[in-house]
Amino acid sequence: PRHACCGSTGRAAGGGELHLGKKTDAFTAVEVGDDDKPDILRAYLKRWKAEVGVFFNGVGPDSSAEELRRIAPDHPIFRITLTS
Repeated sequence: PRHACCGSTGRAAGGGELHLGKKTDAFTAVEVGDDDKPDILRAYLKRWKAEVGVFFNGVGPDSSAEELRRIAPDHPIFRITLTS
């Protein structure tokens, strides 16, 4: 996979390939900005809180947008786009 550093976050971004059986899909990955994460985190926690809630310091799907924004830097989210 190709990787490029994304700003000052130090998190990997770039692209790579997804393989399922004989099928291969190339993709690019771009980190989502913290201000854009609250709605995504809310949807994720609505679906998976029972399994992952311990990692969110008491913040859940019913938390305020401000609370979700506060924890956003601790939870990387990437936008994946298929390129093939």
